Amino acid sequence: MKTLIISILTALTFLLADNDKPKPLSIEKAAKEQIVEVNLTGKGGYQEDCISLTIKSLIKKDTLIYIESGRRLLSEDTTLQDILIIHPRKFLLTAGEEKKMSLYGFCSQANHHSPGLDDSFSVGKMADTALVILANYLNKNPFPAQTMQGAIWAISNDHSLNSIHDDNKANWQNLQKLHALVARLKGKNYEMPWYTIRYKEDTARVFSNIPVELTAHINFELWQSSPVALILYTPRGRVLKRLIYDAPYSPGGYEYHFDLNVRKWKKGKYRLSLFVNHQRKWDKFIQL
Repeated sequence: MKTLIISILTALTFLLADNDKPKPLSIEKAAKEQIVEVNLTGKGGYQEDCISLTIKSLIKKDTLIYIESGRRLLSEDTTLQDILIIHPRKFLLTAGEEKKMSLYGFCSQANHHSPGLDDSFSVGKMADTALVILANYLNKNPFPAQTMQGAIWAISNDHSLNSIHDDNKANWQNLQKLHALVARLKGKNYEMPWYTIRYKEDTARVFSNIPVELTAHINFELWQSSPVALILYTPRGRVLKRLIYDAPYSPGGYEYHFDLNVRKWKKGKYRLSLFVNHQRKWDKFIQL
């Protein structure tokens, strides 16, 4: 009986101790209930550690504050971009304490201007479901900044899946997983990209819409030894580039990767054709 009583008392002690701990409180709720005073300003950019947060406790007890992945900070200047938080933050704010920190996020409005130093934001609200899911995925599966930004714009501004680009060619398989997720979140049936496009960086505009580099991955299989040709055609059907020209290949499966400078390409649909033993086997298309 004595052992049982001790066990019950121990359990109650842990339970009461746990109840004494502050529960996580969303920064939005904490601000609305005047538990904290929040000041959010831009750091002069629209990607990564681009937001400065100053937060001060207004009450006489400790508060555990939570800033969610997928929270959309709203710019007070409607011509500037809202920022989608990617990395969540959870921290204890003691009674009367003031903290300062950076928040990690990305632009969620490609057509707006980049926020400047000290431009103001509100705590905003949680983004639409698709962006929240994407933000959580990017938090757990980090990519280069340009890749994450492309994925966000593919949803927030309906950019094509091909605009989600990664300069690291060895990361193609992970990039395809990101493409698949974004395709599902967009709620449409997409042919998974076999090429991606990197766009010009422009200080005057956040998204230039000027393609500068194309990265492509293709696969083909041969059942017998054959000459292979891979030819790229202009929208008017003229030969633009012979990537493989009647090279002898043995039976087997092949993966072929190539990069092309497309700065001077005109807008239109380009055709990539694979020829095996001088017969056209398939066509793939590039839209610029």
